Amino acid sequence: MISSKMRYFSIFLFLLISLMLFCNICWAQNILFSLQYGQDDSQIGVYIPDPNIEEEPMGPSYFYVDSSGNFYITDIIANVIKKYGPIGNFILKTEPINSPLYSFCVDNEGNIYIVHGTSCDELTKFNNNGSVLWTKK
Repeated sequence: MISSKMRYFSIFLFLLISLMLFCNICWAQNILFSLQYGQDDSQIGVYIPDPNIEEEPMGPSYFYVDSSGNFYITDIIANVIKKYGPIGNFILKTEPINSPLYSFCVDNEGNIYIVHGTSCDELTKFNNNGSVLWTKK
């Protein structure tokens, strides 16, 4: 059985490798940044269960890098998407949603679309400042 700490490290390593592979702007400028976990707006929510409980850790599951090198990442603990600049500076977060977050995408204008709901049956559009424009079920 793999310990919770080892699972968390595996998730972190996967995200780091994915970031290095897909974030060409970071490689081009020889810049690599890290995100801290915690409850602050600039940090990412991570749930690390008690090692004596059979639960999986929870944390970021999706990310996107736009053509300007901005980095978007899910914070499933706070149910928001957070946006960081190319060097890791926190820019914004969306308004929180009240159901499980499954996936998201960003259009050319910086609008964020989040798929959520208990059955993946809701879609919410946020403007490029993180405010809700509409929700459809």
